[in-house]
Amino acid sequence: MSKSIKEFPATIDTSEQSSHIHNRTASASSVLSNLNLSQGDANETSEVSNHSDASGEGKLESQPATTMRREPEFPSRVMETRSRSQVIWRRPSERFVPRIVSTSGAETRADLSGIETQVRKLVEDLKSTSLDTQREATAELRLLAKHNMDNRMVIANCGAINILVDMLHSSETKIQENAVTALLNLSINDNNKSAIANANAIEPLIHVLQTGSPEARENAAATLFSLSVIEDNKIKIGRSGAIGPLVDLLGNGTPRGKKDAATALFNLSIYHENKARIVQAGAVKHLVDLMDPAAGMVDKAVAVLANLATIPDGRVAIGQENGIPVLVEVVELGSARGKENAAAALLQLCTNSSRFCSMVLQEGAVPPLVALSQSGTPRAKEKAQALLSYFRNQRHGNAGRG
Repeated sequence: MSKSIKEFPATIDTSEQSSHIHNRTASASSVLSNLNLSQGDANETSEVSNHSDASGEGKLESQPATTMRREPEFPSRVMETRSRSQVIWRRPSERFVPRIVSTSGAETRADLSGIETQVRKLVEDLKSTSLDTQREATAELRLLAKHNMDNRMVIANCGAINILVDMLHSSETKIQENAVTALLNLSINDNNKSAIANANAIEPLIHVLQTGSPEARENAAATLFSLSVIEDNKIKIGRSGAIGPLVDLLGNGTPRGKKDAATALFNLSIYHENKARIVQAGAVKHLVDLMDPAAGMVDKAVAVLANLATIPDGRVAIGQENGIPVLVEVVELGSARGKENAAAALLQLCTNSSRFCSMVLQEGAVPPLVALSQSGTPRAKEKAQALLSYFRNQRHGNAGRG
């Protein structure tokens, strides 16, 4: 990862992901809403990004998952120590109780053998011509993939991924939902991320994103986010036509769907060429709308806007969609991370356009920036101080010119 003072890669702090079971009811947003989408921290997870190109790149602070619901048939939390990028998903709606692989040596080998036998049978059931059999097999694989890394590896090794990808085109709603959720859970394993992408899953996931049920669309967006942790996949996803459907979900989806879409778009916006695609797809209007605190997505929206503000089209769109007043408001009233990202976005806007600079000043940005320069996060202080210095230099420069 780059450690340049001025240019940091946006990363995702998944510190809350390593040991929590996240209860998904309709989408992956109960995990995605807990993500710490951050930029500038050299010790964050390196696999998330190696491409960002401006000091304005955004961060997204972790927030309590207030929308999570419990699964009555399982304990609310199961601890599993894994790498920070590996998230465990939970769903309340399944009726199959999977076997949990033991961690002791002999028992692990025996249980893995039993799981492998079970999974091979389920993979054969996926090939059945009976929709009921397919539905039950996808549901059970979806559950098994949720609970630990060993199960995810066994399922992948038994050849389930390619068949599950094919099932994304199923005309039967529940089979499609189960298949996309199983792939989402399998993608927690980094090797599986590559395997899913190599199984040509991106275009079928876009199909689900465009045509699926609300639950399937949410989980397709979450799976695209998960795959985009790998740098090459950011490029593939951006070039495969996913950004338009993600922006549509951002504007028209369920609350969970909007959160999943925003988090996926954040990760995709780390790769420079995707920024213009996101702007051209009309994301800025939706992001500005979602900066209403009532939407519960201020930090997510500001993080994406901070990335988009690093390109000219992004800055123009933010100005046209009346994003400047809400950015100033976030500097004054937002969370610590929201203030930081809003200041980063405003710095990009002001230093690249005298017109935007005047608009920012007219919105009364100086007092909250002074406060932020004294009491914000280190990065927020840096951005606020840079903005205030820029304002002073502009004023002195203008005075000098008479």
